[in-house]
Amino acid sequence: MNLAFSAVLLFVLSLPGVIARRVYLSYPFSKKYSISSINDEVAWSLIPALVLQYLMLKMVEREFSYTVDFQVLGSLIAGGGNGVTTEIAFENIRAHLDQIALYNGSLWIVAAAVGFLARRFVILCKLDLHWEFLHFSNEWYYFLTGREWGLRLGVDFDIVSIDALVHDGSRTIIYSGAFDSYKLAPEGKLDYVCLQKAQRWMGPKASAPVAIPGKGLVIKYEDTVNLNLSFIKLSPTAAAPASRWVRLRRRIREIFRRASTRGAPPMHAHTSRSIAPFQLPYP
Repeated sequence: MNLAFSAVLLFVLSLPGVIARRVYLSYPFSKKYSISSINDEVAWSLIPALVLQYLMLKMVEREFSYTVDFQVLGSLIAGGGNGVTTEIAFENIRAHLDQIALYNGSLWIVAAAVGFLARRFVILCKLDLHWEFLHFSNEWYYFLTGREWGLRLGVDFDIVSIDALVHDGSRTIIYSGAFDSYKLAPEGKLDYVCLQKAQRWMGPKASAPVAIPGKGLVIKYEDTVNLNLSFIKLSPTAAAPASRWVRLRRRIREIFRRASTRGAPPMHAHTSRSIAPFQLPYP
């Protein structure tokens, strides 16, 4: 039997581990950079694939009374066996093709869910900050999200401000702005960083920065000497204005409040009191 079929079968069996690992690593600002071959990918995913295959097979055997002939499966993976065994194996596959496709499709969905839940659990419990093997390979994810120092977006800071000292020929210029996005080079190094509301300081004696028009400023990291990161917490008055939907909800709520109080008897003097102004919990 062709060994190429054995390689394809081995890849299909290890695919749940590949899916779980890829979903675990596909997090905003934490894209796994890898130049590994497909063989390395299969090797790293083999253990979770075996665990998922074992649990799924146990569930199928218990709920649907299906069993797997491991002798035939091992013969197909090894690429050996006599012609009769191989013919019986392929006839069995043809007869249960729909069930096999349903099994693998369900297993792949479960693998993706396991990877997603594992990532959420690791991030919420901060296990990646304490266990090296759970650490995301992209160090820039930790720097640019404040996770390196235990900071949380929306709780400890709202904006990441970046000051980049950049070489421009024979002089250096400082570019400042709010962090927007970045991209990694194939080898894992930072390729560029994009800033919004960017400003430029022309020199150490400049009295004020010069605003740079445009939607965003892209800075190549290879031209950058260093980056200074500041995590800024906005005051409540500096929060973004309410959206049209939020303003509509407020208006409807105000209409119902007025309708409910219309025609109500006036409050007695001894029950009246002043109420301190308050702020709604949403913007």
